[in-house]
Order: sequence, then structure tokens, then C-alpha cells
Amino acid sequence: MNDQNEFVQKYLEVRDSIIRTALTEIKSLLADEGHESTINDASSLISQGVGFYSTYAGIRFDVFPSDVDWESKKNLPLPRIPFIAFGANLSDRKIEVVVVPICEDGRSLLRVGQKSFGPVGSYNPDEVTKELVYRLVDDFLKKIPFESVVKLRVVD
Repeated sequence: MNDQNEFVQKYLEVRDSIIRTALTEIKSLLADEGHESTINDASSLISQGVGFYSTYAGIRFDVFPSDVDWESKKNLPLPRIPFIAFGANLSDRKIEVVVVPICEDGRSLLRVGQKSFGPVGSYNPDEVTKELVYRLVDDFLKKIPFESVVKLRVVD
């Protein structure tokens, strides 16, 4: 992609037609397992005290495992909500994916999945498919210590 405007247009198309659609389907699968999740537009992919990755027109998928008392966490200054986010890296003209699997629960001060967070991949817009989004979210969910096992199906 030679032109930044062309990249932005392609990214927005991929975000809205592929990424958001896949996340909406995954949200439904999680709800069937009793877990809540939200899909939000985000200008930055990480801003919860664990780092900062600036992107353009990001989309963020927050997961609220059902075994956590989220109501008791709402007034904390930095509640640890596990999420995966997709955003446009304008300088590289790539779609960047970031995960933060950290999660607080009611039984202990902090419950942590794998102690890895941050960028997990950069993709050209043409590389992003529904199957890729499912795989990335599935990998992210495996890092969250769910009480109940969540299995996502990758759509053919």
C-alpha cells in the first residue's frame, strides 16, 4: 500500500467487516458459557498502567470471566480487565494486535494468566481474516485463568 489514506480506508474496512464481525460472534459464544464481554472502539490499545501503544481507530475486546466479582472492582483506579485489541499502526501500515490477559478476582488480590502482555503480531490488512481473529482470540483466552474452560470454534 503506497498511500496512507489507502491504508486507513482498508484498515477501517477490515476492522468493521471482519474484526468486529468475528468479535461479535465470539462475544455470543462467551455469553453461552456465562462470561460477559464488551467490544469498544479505542484510540490506544493499552492504557491501563501496563504500557502504552498508540494506534489509530483501534477496536478492543474486553472479557469479564464469570468467576470474578466485577462489581467490587468497578471503583478501583486500574481494574485489571483482560483484553485483546486490534489497531492501525500508521507508521508501519500494519494492523497491530495487543493482548493483556491480567485479571483480578475476588479470592485473591491479583490473579494473573501468563505474565505476557503487549504486541502479539502485526498483519497486513489483506492477511486479516475471520479465522485469524478467531485464532488470536482463542490464543488470548487460553492465557486467562478461567474457572470454566472456554473453547472457541474456528469458522471454516
